[in-house]
Amino acid sequence: MSASKNNQLYWEDVTEGDKIPGQSIFIDQTEIVIHVGATQNYDKVHFDREYTQAGGHADVFMHTTWYNGNFGKMLTNYIGLDGWIKKQSQQMRKMNHPGDTTKFDGKVVRKYEENNEFLLDIEMWAGNQREEVTTPARATVALPSKTGWRPGFPEPSAEYKNITPGGLASESPNTRSRSDLKTPEDFLNEAKKWIGWESESTTFTYPMEYDPIRRFCHMTKDDNPLYLDPEYAKNTRFGGVICPPSYHLAYREFWPPSNTTAGKIGSPSFEFETPGDHPANLSSEEENFKPIYVGDVITSKKRYEDVYIKPLRVDPDTFWITSATIYWNQKGEIVRITRGTLIKHRTPEEVKNKN
Repeated sequence: MSASKNNQLYWEDVTEGDKIPGQSIFIDQTEIVIHVGATQNYDKVHFDREYTQAGGHADVFMHTTWYNGNFGKMLTNYIGLDGWIKKQSQQMRKMNHPGDTTKFDGKVVRKYEENNEFLLDIEMWAGNQREEVTTPARATVALPSKTGWRPGFPEPSAEYKNITPGGLASESPNTRSRSDLKTPEDFLNEAKKWIGWESESTTFTYPMEYDPIRRFCHMTKDDNPLYLDPEYAKNTRFGGVICPPSYHLAYREFWPPSNTTAGKIGSPSFEFETPGDHPANLSSEEENFKPIYVGDVITSKKRYEDVYIKPLRVDPDTFWITSATIYWNQKGEIVRITRGTLIKHRTPEEVKNKN
């Protein structure tokens, strides 16, 4: 099923258990360069072997957005132009490294009607040549029905609609300095004071542009003309070129750097201290509410939702940090909400020296 050919899939055509067409990708140096350039994520764990191995990992590994983008391509090819990805999520269980062949697959696990919508729940996964599932994923999509119903664009919950795109950051909590924090529990107690804190709004320096979308599609090998061909796109229900639903917004807001954003480029940054400084994305979730068009001016705001300690092989006191980022367009409409869980850990040498 290909959206580029407008071969539209209808809800009535689907049976639970149907497979979603996938793809296989061999990870070589070229693939790494393309994915780093497309995402603008310059965290060294994605391209610097020496740095990554010093942090306790076997080798550099692919970024969350690379998986998310390839899962998104699978979904949009499957559901066609009239379908809509309501929610998409994934978990980073294992890493895919240079030399691996990553295979993306999926299947329909539930077909149902809810709130007058015709919906599918889809399970997806990325594996490797060792037959390991490295990245499980899920999505909920809406499909048109032969009854004549077509998916619209959903509304966010009241919890998020009450957050405004303008304004300053929440008042920062009073916390102790790093030198006063002796144990992981000390760090955690201070970090928890930030739960519920909202950042200052950030309006992207540039409006959404054709070329970053083209580079993203290059990364996912996506030739869908809805994202690449203005003449084609204006004759669709969208009326113009839009971003792929899994297009990564997070790093566009920090270039060119300023005094306040320079520290955010290349790796996740947090307002609070953690014992270790080596980051990794472990899971992500996106809810899509409106199409994002070329020319849209995007404003974002982050909110911390949880912080806790959970052991990993590399560090028994790894910090897990969950946050939500809300994105608005120039009309003040929420277009997307992303939620992510990231970790910060110490290197094996730092763990050894502390014990």
